[in-house]
Amino acid sequence: MSTYLFTKFYFEFLLLKIPSAQPNMKQIFILLCIVCSIQCFAQQTKDTTMPKPLQELVVSGSRNAEERKKILQQIQTINKAEIEKTNAATMAEVLQNTGATFIQKSQLGGGSPIIRGFEANRVGIIIDGVRMNNAIYRGGHLQNVITIDANMLQKVEVLYGPSSALYGSDAIGGVVVMQTKNPTLSTTNSIQTNTQIMLRTQTAFAEKNLHANMSIAKKKIGVICSYTSSNFGDLKTGKTYQTRFGNWGKNILYAARINNTDTILQNLKPHIQKKSGYSQQDGFVKLLYKPSNNSTHTLNFQVSKSSNINRYDRLTEMNGNKLKFAEWYYGPQGRTLIAYNYIKTNALKFFNSYAANINFQQITESRITRNFAVVNLDKRNEKIQILGWDFYANKIITPTHKITVGIDGQQNTVTSEASSKNINTAVVSKLDTRYPGGGSNMLYNNVYMQYIGNNTAKHWYYNAGARLSNVSTNANFGDTAILHLPFLTTKQNFTAFTANAGVQYLTNNNWKISMLYSTAFRAPNIDDLAKVFESVGNQVVIPNTNLKAEKVKNIELGFSKKIKELLTVEATIYNCNLKNAMVLDSYKLNGADSIFFNGTKAAVKAMQNKAKANLQGYSINATAKIYKGLTCSLSANKTIGVYNNGTLQSPMDHIPPFYGRIALVYKVKKYEASIFSLWNDVKTITNYNPYGEDNQQFATVIGMPSWYTVNIRGGYTLHKYCTIQLGIENMLDVHYRTFASGISAPGRNITAAIRATF
Repeated sequence: MSTYLFTKFYFEFLLLKIPSAQPNMKQIFILLCIVCSIQCFAQQTKDTTMPKPLQELVVSGSRNAEERKKILQQIQTINKAEIEKTNAATMAEVLQNTGATFIQKSQLGGGSPIIRGFEANRVGIIIDGVRMNNAIYRGGHLQNVITIDANMLQKVEVLYGPSSALYGSDAIGGVVVMQTKNPTLSTTNSIQTNTQIMLRTQTAFAEKNLHANMSIAKKKIGVICSYTSSNFGDLKTGKTYQTRFGNWGKNILYAARINNTDTILQNLKPHIQKKSGYSQQDGFVKLLYKPSNNSTHTLNFQVSKSSNINRYDRLTEMNGNKLKFAEWYYGPQGRTLIAYNYIKTNALKFFNSYAANINFQQITESRITRNFAVVNLDKRNEKIQILGWDFYANKIITPTHKITVGIDGQQNTVTSEASSKNINTAVVSKLDTRYPGGGSNMLYNNVYMQYIGNNTAKHWYYNAGARLSNVSTNANFGDTAILHLPFLTTKQNFTAFTANAGVQYLTNNNWKISMLYSTAFRAPNIDDLAKVFESVGNQVVIPNTNLKAEKVKNIELGFSKKIKELLTVEATIYNCNLKNAMVLDSYKLNGADSIFFNGTKAAVKAMQNKAKANLQGYSINATAKIYKGLTCSLSANKTIGVYNNGTLQSPMDHIPPFYGRIALVYKVKKYEASIFSLWNDVKTITNYNPYGEDNQQFATVIGMPSWYTVNIRGGYTLHKYCTIQLGIENMLDVHYRTFASGISAPGRNITAAIRATF
């Protein structure tokens, strides 16, 4: 009881100390240490008898359902109930709310996960075992994760650290593995149905969200289908500004087209981020057919389509005393996935089970831009078609030793088009394409193996894996009359071997100590090799056909301690070395270091393997049961990264400041309530990478200020068929931005949702 009273007093005291909007990191750690210490000593004196919990199963660490304790790599799981409790607007917010994954944003309709200082095409994204990373995943910031409807997810697992042995190219920082809901089967001869409806609104986003799903089940066949409509208005940021930074973060001016003339208007409510709203529709159908206990057929269909999404950060850029752009937006972003999966158990004499998956994806995206007071509207369209396959088999050597072997691959085909239209005369003219106009493709072929074993009597656990990958690219630039490239085509071929190996020891008093060594690689994709685009600061990025694959070596140590079911503490420290790092640097085209591009003289830049890098960091996660129904949890993460090109050192880009989350959750019967804080430490301007993707222009003169939010959520189950959820996020209405973001975060946000089941 003393722990409960102390924690209650601490949070009441903390709330009184918040008005400065400057976080005190020591307070957070002091709270955790005191709570955990009191909890340990107090609870150890009690004879608490609890039922043995079921072992948590994860799939990201082995590509099969496996007991969590047998996987050495750091994994965070977010189950269906936790996803629903967050009431997050998009999948990006689901990840951000954990406090263990950092999210960057350039616009409201965005969200780029950063894992251990790696982002975008250095992080793997997997949905239902299908690789989402495609040939044009860029190295800056990506918004593709928002095309996943969080309402259709059963579980999310975040795998931290190099994971190429399991997931191939790009899995350098880690992997986000998402699993959609599965249809159920009837236990009787009658047809069973289930319908769920969710309505949600959020004031900071002016959100209107409708989700509905239905399940129909017979004994051998079941289907689940869902639809989600999300509409977001212009974002409202916090009104509690730090006056020392002047108008930083305020949307003072915006562009409008009035009487066929570009006009700059003053925003009378500068906390409203003008033109940031958008909408999105998501659909999902999964069909399950189980003709016998040993075989399962699944057909999976997913579709996502957005409205135009304004690139908010670009719309706030200034060119002298006027706005640089009158229009800058992503056209409707579309994602379609069709996948067939077959699983056979008790299958063959040698293998105990096997699975096969074949899938097809189509991605459409576009960029539409027009400079202020210019009549030419430039449009660049991309379409990516992806055919993928995966076959793997499992062999249980003994009850405690298992091997998985498999082959997988993908064929990416990229089509790129571009045109420029005079908005006054409707005359369409030729424009350079973002990617090779003659088309391009990328082929992945892989063979992999994963071993999981343990010696229960001696408390040892083992993981090992390996993958042999071949990646080939082929690009045809077609007509190069605009840029006068010295080549018409480019071909590359890479072969890479990656592996992981680790060992874990579990003591009799529930200490776990593990060591893991892993390697990973990222082959240059079409975006790296063949992209032409205008960068910030009058720069133009051109193709470099001499790129090599990035390679990573990583070693990490893990520690965890569990005291009955009362306290769990996990810590991981890691050291990662990156070779052949692709960085943007000065380049020459036909002997010139600058060219005229889109009517402006621009410095020539290109991706080059000009650096190596070292990253070090740690993460701490803890959960303590303080009192009946009351739980305290903490997540804290720190990464440091430095580039070295042989003569100069500079901070790596994409490295977030110290960040995390602390929460108190109280649950009893039909009620559940939580109070939690998300925080970021300061990211000083001296720790920004001046040549990368840190977006210094959207920070303050000192860098990105520290911040934290105080948030409360609650839920009440009216009936077993109906739940009401309410919450207030950023209660103090603090204005802040997450590191590298070009749009400010939501201000005070009142959320309300109702979930009904029929």
